[in-house]
Amino acid sequence: MAGAQVGSRRRDLPTHAGVVPFRYGRRGDDPEFLVVEASRHPGEWVFPKGHIEEGETVEMAAAREAAEEAGVSGDLIDDLGLDTFAANGKLVRVRWHLLEVDSEHPSPERRRKRWLSRAAALAESRFPEQRALVERASAAIALRIDGAKR
Repeated sequence: MAGAQVGSRRRDLPTHAGVVPFRYGRRGDDPEFLVVEASRHPGEWVFPKGHIEEGETVEMAAAREAAEEAGVSGDLIDDLGLDTFAANGKLVRVRWHLLEVDSEHPSPERRRKRWLSRAAALAESRFPEQRALVERASAAIALRIDGAKR
């Protein structure tokens, strides 16, 4: 019975960690989102994500993936939820975090990257899940802006 409980808990745990990196635009309230070119599909733009390595927390993995894929670091300021999908016949569970970027360098993986407005990020998202992620990130940023104005 204990094995069944462990197994059911494992099915609920994330297999991957990802970040939605952002910075405030010129007006101070217009977020810009950083996307990287997918390693397996050149020309496809995605948010940094990858496997959670043994011994890592989800947050540690998210920060590592941001640094490795996009060359950015900053503060993980919000949990954006869990997305589950199938890829290459395997179930992938990604725990997403919102990353407020405070430092940017070239991508150590030499990936191309682009800063996009919210509208451009939505328009260029190939997958509905990525558009939903942009919307969740935008809502979380708007709450932070509203809270700072009070």
